[in-house]
Amino acid sequence: MNFSETEFILFLLSLFLVHRVISLLPDNRKNFFVFVWMTQTVFLFSLFEVLRFFQIPIPLANTYLSVLSQTNVIFFVTYISLEKISSNLTARPNIFLFLCLGLVLSYFPNIIGMLTNSFGIQVFDKTGITHFFIFMGTFTWLSQMFFIVPGFSEPEVDPRENSPLYFLLPISFLIFSPWTEDPKIWSYSAQFLLIGFFSFLGFKSTSYFLKVPVEREIEKSVWVGVVSFASCAGLSFFLYAPVTILVGVFARLMEHLLSKHEWSKTSTMNFCIYFFPSVLATYFPLLLLPRIEWPHAPYVLLGVQTLYFLTIHLTAAFIFGLFLLGNPKPKAEFAKKQ
Repeated sequence: MNFSETEFILFLLSLFLVHRVISLLPDNRKNFFVFVWMTQTVFLFSLFEVLRFFQIPIPLANTYLSVLSQTNVIFFVTYISLEKISSNLTARPNIFLFLCLGLVLSYFPNIIGMLTNSFGIQVFDKTGITHFFIFMGTFTWLSQMFFIVPGFSEPEVDPRENSPLYFLLPISFLIFSPWTEDPKIWSYSAQFLLIGFFSFLGFKSTSYFLKVPVEREIEKSVWVGVVSFASCAGLSFFLYAPVTILVGVFARLMEHLLSKHEWSKTSTMNFCIYFFPSVLATYFPLLLLPRIEWPHAPYVLLGVQTLYFLTIHLTAAFIFGLFLLGNPKPKAEFAKKQ
């Protein structure tokens, strides 16, 4: 399969991410977010053309189809990050903030790359997508722990909605990986499917043991598994299969625990399927990969991975504060501890 075919398939999968976001919205907000998606796409695509014209280093890919795929993924990441704190995203200034966050996220891989290269730090992240999940998880955690959003409505989900197509959702993130021109991208995609399946087994078995039904079970378990192994893709089947089942079990137990502490469904889901597995992805290279593949000595690699996680976490926290500071009609208020 050549590069153009790979691009086209990843583009179709990225459209599936956009469709997933729109499908979760109430009917009175679908048209608005279609408009926001189109606006963000035009904005980033125009930026791509301007930078290319002036021969400025481009944060996005070098082909039109890859740019469109990446903007679709960025739209998904932006929406998930703002799902709780911008539930009433209708004012023009808020749309501007939405576009700005998309711009930041499009530069994020380059910013991380510049920081690591400038200091000679070799972060272990094979797919190059872990930072997106740390970012989404941080926004979710901050909005749930420190702010109450009056009027936030949970998306209504059909309890029967559990399509096997959701196993394909994380594969579209590989458009940001270094393998887009390498045929082995499909072997990693196949591994993502298997990881999602084994994570689903752990997730489903735990739900059966707890005797508590859960919405969007396939979607949640797939994200948990894939995000956890994003930094160390390519492991042996006999290694990642049992570990992935355990990850699914722990994620389901964590979701059950947070639901007991009156977390909203949205925050519980996003925390368990993005933030928790992104922490695992940060340190799994130390636990699962042979030492010969480590770019540093053990304690140095531990420090580098921790610095990588904290850098993205604190950057996301800073941007979160700017969003609330720049909101002309703040709908969030500080949560008061009882």
